Amino acid sequence: MRVLKRAAIISIAFTAFICLMLSLFASGILDFGDTEAEAPVFTAATNLTDAPMLMEESEEGDELYLSLELPAGYDTSKIEIVNDYRERILLVTFPDLSESYLSEHPLRGTSGHIASVDYAGRSDGLMIQVTYDTVFEYETGTEGSFYYIYPTDPHELYDKIVVIDPGHGGLASPGAEQNGYKEADIDFQIGKYLFDILSESDIKVYTTRISDVYVGLGKRISLANDLNADMFVSIHCNTNGLDYMDSSAGTTVLYNDTDTSGLSYALGEVMLDQLSSDLGTRARGVVKGSDIYVLRNAQVPAVLVEVGFMSNQEELNNLVSASYQKRVAQSIYEAIVRAYEEVL
Repeated sequence: MRVLKRAAIISIAFTAFICLMLSLFASGILDFGDTEAEAPVFTAATNLTDAPMLMEESEEGDELYLSLELPAGYDTSKIEIVNDYRERILLVTFPDLSESYLSEHPLRGTSGHIASVDYAGRSDGLMIQVTYDTVFEYETGTEGSFYYIYPTDPHELYDKIVVIDPGHGGLASPGAEQNGYKEADIDFQIGKYLFDILSESDIKVYTTRISDVYVGLGKRISLANDLNADMFVSIHCNTNGLDYMDSSAGTTVLYNDTDTSGLSYALGEVMLDQLSSDLGTRARGVVKGSDIYVLRNAQVPAVLVEVGFMSNQEELNNLVSASYQKRVAQSIYEAIVRAYEEVL
């Protein structure tokens, strides 16, 4: 497998990395501290068969790994790894190593699923960015003087995997807007509470966005498809589509009606029953949703929850309330648990 050779600074790689790091900083995953901190300038690793990389061609089923020989006495506990699964990027920082270290100690491993490898020297260490063509978790280990990173299929580590999708986001997609409130903000807060609840359970959760940013529809559903998740749950609010409030109210669940297994519909039934019961909202039905991109392109059981109407004053008051958002999140969690017991 080939990785394009870029010997000098490449503005495209630089821009892409800066966007990644800003996203991680905004989410609290990374904290650069001083705003004048040195920004990494990535250089593409040469062809995977050349220094500073010695990569083996791999076939389906081969164990995947990356390894780097470390100096004697190197403290591996200082190595920092960030797995940005939304971008399929693994960012590894080796403190106290320089970019030139790779010249004498090339990165080794298997080439399977690698789209690109880039590296940058900083005053605080060597940073290596590996972009994969699918979603991985990772495990680490040491053998002699070598440090190993093993990209791992999430299903080998977790029995249950769910992708949640807080709808809309960013300037490009605020969603419905009513009385100064944006649907994207409500969707995100419910998603954040749900993410926290699921993170404390035995269900591994992935989310399509971690801040108020625009995420393309293709990227949202490809996360669930690449993971072969057990289910995809998109979170939204409804509206009458008019510029005035009215009495339209209740909870609707749309499902992927192209799913011939019937699992999406069954998931929708459980979701609607749980939400309308817990929240006391009118159950408006489980509705075909093949006209919605993230549903018709789902390769896993998929639903989209319209929690309530922003164009109904009572429901809007609830939807913007943190306590109500937490109730919604808890109810969706209970529905997910039920789905594992009754549907999947």
